[in-house]
Amino acid sequence: MLRIVFAVLFAVSLAAQPQRIVLDPPGPTSATQIVADLYVSCDPLSHTLERLGNVIKIHVTPGPIESLCDPPIAVRYPVVLGTLPVGQYRIDVMVGERDSVDSKTFIVRNAAEGPFNVHPFAIPTHLDGLTVRLDAGDLVVSKVFVDGVQVGLTINGAYHFRAPAHAPGLVDVRIETNTGATHTLAGALYYYDASVPPDTSVFERILFPVLFHSAGAHGSQWVSEAAMANAAHWPIKAYNSVSPFECPDCGVGQHFQPESYIAFTGAGYPKGVALLVPRAEAENLAFSLRVRDTSREAEGYGTQIPVVREKDMFRNTDLTLLDVPVDPLYRVKVRIYAFDTGDHDAEVTVHRDSAPNTVAARHFVPMRRAPCTGARCHGAPWYGELDLPSAAADDRVNVYITLGSPQSPAWAFASITNNETQQVTIVTADGSGGRP
Repeated sequence: MLRIVFAVLFAVSLAAQPQRIVLDPPGPTSATQIVADLYVSCDPLSHTLERLGNVIKIHVTPGPIESLCDPPIAVRYPVVLGTLPVGQYRIDVMVGERDSVDSKTFIVRNAAEGPFNVHPFAIPTHLDGLTVRLDAGDLVVSKVFVDGVQVGLTINGAYHFRAPAHAPGLVDVRIETNTGATHTLAGALYYYDASVPPDTSVFERILFPVLFHSAGAHGSQWVSEAAMANAAHWPIKAYNSVSPFECPDCGVGQHFQPESYIAFTGAGYPKGVALLVPRAEAENLAFSLRVRDTSREAEGYGTQIPVVREKDMFRNTDLTLLDVPVDPLYRVKVRIYAFDTGDHDAEVTVHRDSAPNTVAARHFVPMRRAPCTGARCHGAPWYGELDLPSAAADDRVNVYITLGSPQSPAWAFASITNNETQQVTIVTADGSGGRP
């Protein structure tokens, strides 16, 4: 009976917090130790783990009735999976005697060194002419096969081929050399369907906190200016797009040509947007974002806003913004972002510098996602903002933010705008969080 009660609590909290299984690292390879963080109600006693082919079953044994929380609170319960071979996997979590109450699929990329490699890793099923680069060192390649299908080769500093159409999933690439030798790279390419939700073990979120242009207070005219560069020698295809440019031959998703640079004026995302890029290629991409008041160009060229990679977002902790001025000379806005969550209120607690252990104010900020459809939804964060009220001259505060789901990747910053000059200063979240 106790197990049934525990399982029901697990299922109820699952409805409010959809991401109950979080991988560490989020994009594993065949060389990385993998931990599955389960977010369950209160502390389980133990668990068993069974791997049946590419299905991993985790059976959680609930604790006694005294350990149940009212209301149930999701806590992190790590389960070590170890290293796994390249492939596509599914985790099924059971609690007590209940059937599976949560599942998660994920991809393990091939990290093995081989005689050749191919890039990019993630390929849309609707290819739009995407070309794959093959580097084979000193080998002379005569034939290339993608999942057994031979493809045509061109040579331009390296071998290149057009990936053939294929159903979603991992595929092997095999080469044949001029000597007749063959070499195979398992799981070399991953085909994805851009019409279905992205696999977050394949794609990483890159948050652009603001992409907009609009009029502001005191006659200001604000614009955001973004830039992106691809340093790789191969094209990279993102799951979605954040720039206004369209490539008729490139289909849906931001298309980065090899060794390319894109600059654009942001628009349409005043509450932020995440670009979903393949984790295998993310480090080859560089980003920049600046906001400036074009009505006062002679006084400055704007302020840099961090473009936040998912690995730099926060989980399992409060967000901390320290030493934020609330002098009447400035207007201060706190902006909060979260993914993998639902509508909820973020708790924002304000402590004055002069009394750091005393709560000066507490606010509950609605976290909502902007209306969206299709791929735009997967890049849209849950967003909330708060205008901090002014205080005395030279007064400063510390701001602590608690989100509804501890497992949600989150980020926050405060913009401090001078009412006279319109110059902007940014305070970003840092540290492990927590109130004093």
